[in-house]
Amino acid sequence: MADRPTRKRNKDGAQETRTFQSTFQSGEVDQAGEVRYLYQDAISGLRTEMQDYWLNHSYLHGNQWLFPSKISGQLDEVPDDPDRVRATINRLWPNTRTIISTLMQRALHFEVMPTEVDDSHIRGAKLAESVIRSVADYHQWETLREDLYYAVWKGGTAAICVDWDKTAGEIMSDNTPGDSPVKEGDTYEQHMNITQFCVEPGARYPERARWWIRAVALPPGEVKDMYDLEELPPSDATAGLAPFHRKLMSYDRGSDSESIDLTLVLTYYQRPSDDDPEGMVCTVVDNEVVEKVDWPFPFKDRLNLVIIRETPRENRWTGDTVLTAARPVQTLLNVSWSSIVEHMKLAGNARLLIPMSSIDIMNDATDLAGELLPYNDALPVKPSYLSPPQMPEWWIQQPDRLAAEIDDIMGVHAISRGDAPANIESGFGLTILAEKDNTPTSRLTKEAAGAFSRLGTLVLEIYEQETMKTKIKRKSLVNVPGNSPMSIQWNGEDFKGQTRASVPEDAILPRSRAAQMEMAKDMLQAQLITTIPEFIAVAELPGQRDILAVTSPDVDRARRENANFGHNRQSEPKDFDDHAAHIHEHNVYRKTIDYEMLDEEGQELVDDHIKAHEVLAAQEMGRGRAMGAIDPALAEAPTASEGPVVAPVEMTVPGQGQAPPDMQNALPPGPMGAPGLTVDQATDELMASLQQLG
Repeated sequence: MADRPTRKRNKDGAQETRTFQSTFQSGEVDQAGEVRYLYQDAISGLRTEMQDYWLNHSYLHGNQWLFPSKISGQLDEVPDDPDRVRATINRLWPNTRTIISTLMQRALHFEVMPTEVDDSHIRGAKLAESVIRSVADYHQWETLREDLYYAVWKGGTAAICVDWDKTAGEIMSDNTPGDSPVKEGDTYEQHMNITQFCVEPGARYPERARWWIRAVALPPGEVKDMYDLEELPPSDATAGLAPFHRKLMSYDRGSDSESIDLTLVLTYYQRPSDDDPEGMVCTVVDNEVVEKVDWPFPFKDRLNLVIIRETPRENRWTGDTVLTAARPVQTLLNVSWSSIVEHMKLAGNARLLIPMSSIDIMNDATDLAGELLPYNDALPVKPSYLSPPQMPEWWIQQPDRLAAEIDDIMGVHAISRGDAPANIESGFGLTILAEKDNTPTSRLTKEAAGAFSRLGTLVLEIYEQETMKTKIKRKSLVNVPGNSPMSIQWNGEDFKGQTRASVPEDAILPRSRAAQMEMAKDMLQAQLITTIPEFIAVAELPGQRDILAVTSPDVDRARRENANFGHNRQSEPKDFDDHAAHIHEHNVYRKTIDYEMLDEEGQELVDDHIKAHEVLAAQEMGRGRAMGAIDPALAEAPTASEGPVVAPVEMTVPGQGQAPPDMQNALPPGPMGAPGLTVDQATDELMASLQQLG
């Protein structure tokens, strides 16, 4: 490995440091060796965090009889003694599963707010919002979020990095025969635990540090194919590991074997700075630089990763986790149960005391029911049972106390597991308890919202830069809630610089479904909500779209139309629509920020749609009155549009009482201003129409 850069004197005699960043590009240092040196220097300050991660990882998966070996400096298992009981009552795993399930209860929701109020910026923001939602769905960010939660829960600190893969996406054009086709390219995102990355030592704000290094252990064959190496690289990631540590790394890759071999791949990311205006991304395998490019990202003031912490630590960029605090109590719980089980094993059996002279008689005993068993009546003591010793009450209760202590540390109680406390049935009471129980996870939810907001911003900025290079429109499928997927075409120029994404904290904050249901019932009883769609929305019932489609199909259809309005797509009103329900839902939409963000043309599109419903409703009313004037029974006949039943009315001339004799049989004017018809004329026309249909 190369030595660190040395100091030298300048012309004025002052010392100056030749840093790695200034000499890397010129090739004056061993580049691969320097990357390895920086990596070793950075992880030397993360020994505690990395040890806690592996201990928490082991405890979480049931390997809880461990100790840090002073000889190897790694984890090792406590030697197993077959004569002693070694119980493992894993309280951490069910609590963790409950917490992660609570955190994943609600899906990510992205918003992009425009920086200017003009139409072009508003349209760009709406387009960018649709694109980032499509990326989150296509790249499976919900799975990424769950993996990130587990990583930060075990290590206190985790990260997501984003890169550009030029070999992904659709083929744009074919080059000469034999060359690889040119593709659109796409971003890819990867989560990392604290053992898989490090940033510049001493950085207070890791996302704005000068450099960071990603350390990934991969199978040697995969590394050889990935970087087109001539020979198989060595298994330096697993070389020298203790057997148990190798077992842990194997378990992470779906194997219980300890013989897995992995190669360490270091990727060094250095953003542009005064020392190196170009920046770089350098990949090292087996002390060799296998790939090096200039900084490929549009942002230069921050790195291509986002950090999330479970519990912040003052003056450090790493965080802590409550799992570390619960681990010693879990150890005591295992010891306590082991002691109780061992006592049950050695002293928990009832034994029969018999005189020595009765042994021969006992040996002749059978399992015959009601068998007579004589004993020597000359002996002063009869055969009797010796009861096992009773354990003290505190000894029996100790495991329950330790389990309750773990629950308090991790913030998991009865209401977290779905058990409502006794005598509390109101939605308000359940809401208060749910909020109190979710306090430990609320901060992690806020961290995740901020992390994915920054990730979405990085992704949009990368898309904007890369797609503006090709000038080719890309296609994305956007899943609109309550609607079929919509295909949109876009380019980075269409964003108009609107790339700042955000995930509202309230959108992913966990909520108790039982509390939501009780609150909806209370609001229904107080008549604060009066319709089924309102109840479904407040209660946050699962499968809302299916329930709404069955109970209120017109509301469901109107909301799908509202989603189309957001993309400047018109929906045609139909005769069979419930026009009152449609007008109400569209007016609700006109009072939202989405409507205000539409351009003038988009708003006119919504307004014209509502007016069309108004005209159709008037026509429906006119037809009903016309049919009722012909025959009151016809007004009650079902129609294809399921229009309202309209009772016949007497026609009078305004201000003159009874209509003239020649107008008493006239029907009201048509909805579009057509002259009215007499009853006889209308009947003749109706019969003629029926004959034509026949």
